[in-house]
Amino acid sequence: MLIYALLILLILPIVTARRNITLDDNNPAIQYYGDWLLTPYDPLNAGGHHVVTANSDSYATFTFIGTFWDLQVFN
Repeated sequence: MLIYALLILLILPIVTARRNITLDDNNPAIQYYGDWLLTPYDPLNAGGHHVVTANSDSYATFTFIGTFWDLQVFN
């Protein structure tokens, strides 16, 4: 029983450790399909631009390796 408790104490920080990784919309891990437009340069935008669409058939994919993620999309 003591061995199981020690294993849990050793593994728990690995399992519960989370990192916040923020990606800009120009990250190559994001693939865009359909009609997307790059907004004009604005120094207040992260990376200087946004990628936008008004086409409901357009979509983006993001491929990652992991077990959890929290997607926040800003309009």
